[in-house]
Amino acid sequence: MSPYELVYGKEVLLPISMENPTLQLLKSIEVEQNGAMEVRLAELLEVQESREKVHNAMNNRQQIAKIWFDRKRSNPIFKQGDLVLKYNKHATKLRQREKFDALWEGPSHIINCKQHYSFELENLEANVLKIPSNGMHLKHLNYFPCICLAVNIVNL
Repeated sequence: MSPYELVYGKEVLLPISMENPTLQLLKSIEVEQNGAMEVRLAELLEVQESREKVHNAMNNRQQIAKIWFDRKRSNPIFKQGDLVLKYNKHATKLRQREKFDALWEGPSHIINCKQHYSFELENLEANVLKIPSNGMHLKHLNYFPCICLAVNIVNL
């Protein structure tokens, strides 16, 4: 079924088909003689059924895509006192960041869980950030003590 047929309910009749009569043109002439109204109603019902089939197929495909997407998606659970990193969205705007600039700011502590998945953050210097952060822009800080010890030894 072509998109033209879904919209207009008829097959495409090209000018070249008018010059060389085809079976489709002969059928349309025959229909005009035999009660065009009943045939047109049957065509409209057929078009409606085909539109419903396409609509159902599209919905099924969207459901499959949603299931596939949700399978890979994770909703992290944040609690008060967790160490998190905050996404630096200002660095990514207008291509202002360089190649090796950090995409994440932090670490910060969650001091308060507000409604609608937003959180108040406090950096390590005990300064409370002015604007609450959406949970979609946060991720848990993966803390590896052995790596931090190695860094401290090197700095000594």
